[in-house]
Amino acid sequence: MPILIVYNAAGVMVYSGFDPKKNSAFLRGLPQSIVGQGKAEGLLQRSEIFDAVPYFSTAKNAIESDHHVLVLSITQYPFSPWNALQDNAVKELAQKGSALKIDVLQAALDMKN
Repeated sequence: MPILIVYNAAGVMVYSGFDPKKNSAFLRGLPQSIVGQGKAEGLLQRSEIFDAVPYFSTAKNAIESDHHVLVLSITQYPFSPWNALQDNAVKELAQKGSALKIDVLQAALDMKN
């Protein structure tokens, strides 16, 4: 289930992944991990993500700048050990994101129902 999407400062999707181990490694390497990354295949461009994901549309005002790297992380609720690597890497990044000019949005989908 975990999904990670990363847009560079120009708004180009440079990473999309579903493996929490690979996703967490990519996150821990930011901002260097996006250097040299080409456009990643994905359904939504940065400008479209806020309309497509209602939770993120309400968080749009929290984004510091359209010229920052944007990290979108979607995992599941209740807590899943499978998602722990990605969740922990996102929390670490969120704590230092402003200094790195990285905006982080995280959502946990309710998988109980």
